[in-house]
Amino acid sequence: MSETSECQEVTQPPLNTSLLGVVAGAAEHFQLEFSVPELFVLSGHAFIINIGKDVCPSGPYCFDQRGILQLIRNVGIEMNPLDSKFPLDTAEHRAEIEKQALGYLEDEGLVSIVGLDHQLVKSFDGTKFHLTLPWGTVDTTPPTLTKGTWEEFAEGPPTCLYGLKRCDPQDCRSNLFEAMEFAFETARDPSGVEWDGYRIGSGAYEKWIQALESGNFEAHGHWWNASVWSENRRMASVFFDDLASSSTLNRESLKELSRGFETVADSLVAAASAETVQAKLDGVTQASHADAKCTELIVELST
Repeated sequence: MSETSECQEVTQPPLNTSLLGVVAGAAEHFQLEFSVPELFVLSGHAFIINIGKDVCPSGPYCFDQRGILQLIRNVGIEMNPLDSKFPLDTAEHRAEIEKQALGYLEDEGLVSIVGLDHQLVKSFDGTKFHLTLPWGTVDTTPPTLTKGTWEEFAEGPPTCLYGLKRCDPQDCRSNLFEAMEFAFETARDPSGVEWDGYRIGSGAYEKWIQALESGNFEAHGHWWNASVWSENRRMASVFFDDLASSSTLNRESLKELSRGFETVADSLVAAASAETVQAKLDGVTQASHADAKCTELIVELST
């Protein structure tokens, strides 16, 4: 096995939704011709909202992502969890995960890592895995992962590595209907996707609104959730606006859906930057109502 490895021209755009930053970087690396809004929608991530206790900043990360990983495969990227390293794990276990990661790199694949945020591996120099820094130097995205110790990720949540490889993308129209089905099925019954202590869909908005009304919320978590979920709805708005100009589907409904997602995005952006709790509450409430209407439109377009 090679002592060093380098992934040519691996970059990660500075998206708030760092998982989709990894997907966008992988799509470019694998020469898959999808726009960023297409990746958000076809992966199903554009339709998700997840809120945890006290609106903690973990909402964008802590839910069952198997459905999204399957939809990501439809666009031509197979993203396989290699395993998670927990604080009391052994050096032997870490070495096994590193061996799998190097196998992907040597076989023209990619590797990503998530501790606090998702990053792509750019290279391995025999001692360290060098990682993308989508937002420059910040605490949540260390520049390296040291072989054997993983010391840069010692503090924080469990560290998970993924192996990524190119696969054959599926038909875009079929992908869209599968992603929309994921959206309304998750909205109808989120229990299979939610983690304990978290709520998805309309329940997420309810949890968020209750936290704001009671005053029991994390200010940073409120800002970060609003920033991530507004980005997702903005991407959905762009996607459906573009689709309305070229699709045989109901163009008026697509335009209405685009405007609805734009309203959600704008409302959450306003909530993120609002100085008063009431203004934060107003933004999240407006977003909740608009998002519910978008779900209804998705059901209509899918049937």
